[in-house]
Amino acid sequence: MKKFLVMILVTITVLSFGCGSEKKEAPAEQTTIKTEQKAQEKKVEEKKEVASVKVPKLCPMAGIGDTLDDWTKDYGKPNRDNGLTKNFMNDDLITAVADDRVLNITIQCKDESKAIGYLKYMLPKDGKFVSEKAKKDSTTAEITKEYTSENLKKAIKSNLTGHYSVSEIRDNKDSHFIMFVIDCTPTLEEINKAKKQ
Repeated sequence: MKKFLVMILVTITVLSFGCGSEKKEAPAEQTTIKTEQKAQEKKVEEKKEVASVKVPKLCPMAGIGDTLDDWTKDYGKPNRDNGLTKNFMNDDLITAVADDRVLNITIQCKDESKAIGYLKYMLPKDGKFVSEKAKKDSTTAEITKEYTSENLKKAIKSNLTGHYSVSEIRDNKDSHFIMFVIDCTPTLEEINKAKKQ
């Protein structure tokens, strides 16, 4: 019994000394930790706000810069899905998708009038013409028109200027229509700048 009481007394003594020996943080350390916690909480809140901002559909029909959800609503499920690339309308429309936004569209219909029909509804409603350039090689002739869109700039944060291009590609020998390519892929420089913001 004495051994048992001694063990209890030793345990109580050890515990009582141990409980009071916690290191207390200095007031400056507490302030720094609280400041860091507040900064972290602010970043989380800002990310939630950005995520909650719903950008309306940019084009009359799902088009460049629109969400994958917009695309499936307007064109149905992709007939091919290879992760980043998704094909719609029996491969007439090939898209490249990143962060749930379509950044590149290839319209490759055999019927040029059908391709033009798609094209005119896949461009941002607020697009403004910037420039045009043409180039030819031994097999193709290409005319590329550059545009900007404020709505596209808001929808794709890494596209800092809201730029997009529309290229018309034809056979160089007989001028037969091959495809349209619509592209708003941000440059590497834009992506790096957007990460810093």
